[in-house]
Parts: sequence; C-alpha cells; structure tokens
Amino acid sequence: MTSPLPPLCAAVLAMAMVLAGSPPPVMAQGVDLQLLLAVDVSPSVDADEYALQIHGLATALRNPEVVDAIRMAAPNGVAIALMQWAGPSEQAVSVQWSNVRDQASAEIVARQIEVLARPFTNGGTAIGDALARGIALLDEGGFQAGRRVIDISGDGSTNIGDSPAPVRTRAVLSGITVNGLVILDEEQHLASYYLRRVIGGPGAFIVPVHDMTQFAVAVRRKLLLEISDEFWQQVMDVNLNSAFWVTKAVAARMDMEFKSAEQLKEDKGAVLLEGEPLPDDKTVLTLHDVMLPILGDLATEIRRSLDYFQTRWRESRVGRVVLSGGTARLQNLDRFLSLELGVETIVGDPFAACEVSDRVLGGERKQRGPALATAVGLAMRGAVER
Repeated sequence: MTSPLPPLCAAVLAMAMVLAGSPPPVMAQGVDLQLLLAVDVSPSVDADEYALQIHGLATALRNPEVVDAIRMAAPNGVAIALMQWAGPSEQAVSVQWSNVRDQASAEIVARQIEVLARPFTNGGTAIGDALARGIALLDEGGFQAGRRVIDISGDGSTNIGDSPAPVRTRAVLSGITVNGLVILDEEQHLASYYLRRVIGGPGAFIVPVHDMTQFAVAVRRKLLLEISDEFWQQVMDVNLNSAFWVTKAVAARMDMEFKSAEQLKEDKGAVLLEGEPLPDDKTVLTLHDVMLPILGDLATEIRRSLDYFQTRWRESRVGRVVLSGGTARLQNLDRFLSLELGVETIVGDPFAACEVSDRVLGGERKQRGPALATAVGLAMRGAVER
C-alpha cells in the first residue's frame, strides 16, 4: 500500500499540476507610443464646441500626414484610447485601446470617435481627477510603450476636485508626458494655467485653439508632434504669440482698442529690472505690471525647452538664446530673460552681417530686424512643409 504524501508535498504537486495546465502569461503588446486623448465634456463646452472637438479629432486622425508620421516614426504602432471627462468621478472611456499602424486602423478609430455620444455630467471641471484616471488607464492598457502621453483638452481651469499639479507630478515621475490642447474662448489666462499646473514631462507642450473651427488643424499639429517626438518643430503659442497676449492685456487694462494698445506698448513698454531705478512715468509702471505675468510664462516655456534639450543631448549645452519677433524689441527683455534663464539672451539681427542694411533701412534696422527674422523663418518652414 502506498503511503499518502505529506501535506506539504501534496500541495506542491497540486500547484505544479495547476501551473503545468495554465496558459502562458499574456505578454504586453509593444508600441512606440501609448496616447490617451482626454476630452473635456463639462457644461462649459456647448453642443457646437463638442461637435467640433469630436469631428476635429476624427478628421485629424485619418489625415494622411498623421498616418505617414505613424508609419515613419512609430512603425510598431500608436496605441490610442479616448476618455471623456468632466467633474470628479466623471471619466468615461468612450473608445477602447487600439493599435493604429496604418490608414485602415486609423480609419477604424476615427469612425468610433465621430459617432460618440456625449455622456451626461453633473457639472464641474476636475482636471486633477481626469489626470489620475488617465494614469490608471495607461497602466491598465496592456501595452509596453516607448513613450506614454496623456493629451488633455479643455476650455477652463479646475473648479472642483483634486488640484492637477500634484497629479501631474505623479504622472511625470511615472514616465508619462502630459500635453494640453487649450480652448481659449472662456478664460484669457488658461494657457498660462496649463503651463504652470497641468502639462509636464519631457517635451511637454500646449497647443492653443483660438477658433473652434480650426480645432482639427490644432489636433493634427498636436498629433504630428506627439507621434514624431519632434519637440523642436513645434511653434508654441505662448512663445511666438506672446506679443499678441501682451497687447491684449494692455488693451484690457487701459480700456483701449487693440491697435492703440500695440502702439502704446511700442512707445512705452519696458521690463523693469530689480535693483534698477524706477521711472517716474506711471504708464511705464502700469505696462510693466500688466506684461510681467505673460513674460514670466515666456521664460517658463523657454526654460522647459532648455530642460528638454538637456535631457535629450546630455553632452551638449545651450550657450545662447536668440529672440525674434515683435516682442523681442521690448526694452530690457533680453536682459530679463538672461537673468531668468541663466543663459545669455540676445535680440536676433539678421542684418548684422549685411553692409548694405544701414543704407537701406537707416534707423529702422533694429526695429525691423527681429520681425523679419520671424517672417523669414516661417516662410522657410512653409516652403519645407510644401
């Protein structure tokens, strides 16, 4: 008669039999990018804006440029899901994770997006809660991704639920980049809010939407940046349109037309540096107070660009920042940014090496140079894109 196995041996044998009959563990699917689209559906987004968001997302995703970018920069595919969000505990996964690798798979996801129904919400804008749910969804997606990104769109700042900044930090520490698609029809300073409290991680950026009819264009631009990971191709509105926001703020503070505010900024705008004597002109002081928060955002975004460069090319160092565009002519801006960034900052002058420039432009050389540098750069960028 065979002796019974000791209890411990029997347990080990039983476990071995179970394991032997178990299917192999499911391996996470490898993709180049895992991208969660987080769409604001809070009550501040009206029916027309919601429709433009959904149509814009679907249109951008099936755009041939986007599909070509996936083929070239993400040959293993881009895992995409869509979450609609509003207040706390109001995050609905409306499009499940799909690996987009070509035009056919992009079309499948685009069709799922364009027939979405808007979920009912109780109100509120809880960006922090949306980010927290987004982190969990990326972890639960079943993908092994080279990069992980939450792209959160919205038209307002947090007014309920968790603050987004600590959640953003948690996302960044988990290797997640948070980008923003900012709808600028409700809050003038929303771009600044997203820069300071929402976006984060290597190469994080915002894409502003001034006109909802151009939402599809903004989404396409954002997707191209995220898919190709070409951070340096982006034209960040908070940088290159800082002149617009400065003038708009001056017009509001001084209660004047935009054109008059632009002229006033040209005539009396200056950045007042700490430790230097203050002018007696009250208008100069007022303009400084109006402009400083926006210029602070400009410094923050440039610093973010410098930090990103340093993480990508550790053996290199940025030795100089060159300013161009209308805002570059603002008195003391180059000195202000040099102090803020700890990097030499100068105003770019494309005519510096042209002997003929003084005869042709005379005293307007310093005024026209920075603006022309931007115009030439944008023209060349357009020529390359065509």
